Amino acid sequence: MNILKYLGARSNRLYAARNYLKVLGFSSLHTAPNSSVELHTQDEEVVIALGSNVGDRLHNFKEALTLMRKSGIHITRHASLYETAPAYVTDQPRFLNSAVRAVTKLGPHALLSVLKGIEKDLGRTDGI
Repeated sequence: MNILKYLGARSNRLYAARNYLKVLGFSSLHTAPNSSVELHTQDEEVVIALGSNVGDRLHNFKEALTLMRKSGIHITRHASLYETAPAYVTDQPRFLNSAVRAVTKLGPHALLSVLKGIEKDLGRTDGI
C-alpha cells in the first residue's frame, strides 16, 4: 500500500501515521522540538565495546554489565575478554577489552546517555 495514499485518506495525519507505523512494527512516533521525526522500533539490537585499564578491571566489567542490565540493556551475548597493550598513548596500564550484543528499547541518544552515565558512575574521567 502506498503510504501517501494511506495517509491522504485520513483527516488526522498524525494518528494515521502512528497506526501505519505500528503495522510496520514501529512502536512509536516522536516529534522533536525542531519538528523532525524520530522512529524507534520496539527492540533494537546493539553491539557495545567495553574496555577498562584502571583499578580492578574485572570488577569494572561486572559492574558495567550489571548497570547496563538495570538500565534496560538486555545482554544476549558476551565476547571473550582480551588483554591488550594501549594504543597511541602507551604510558598507561594494559586494557581488558570485550564486547556485548544486546537488545534495548532505548533510542541512540538515550543509549549513549545511559552508557556515558555508567562510565561516570564507575569513575571514568575525561581524558584520552
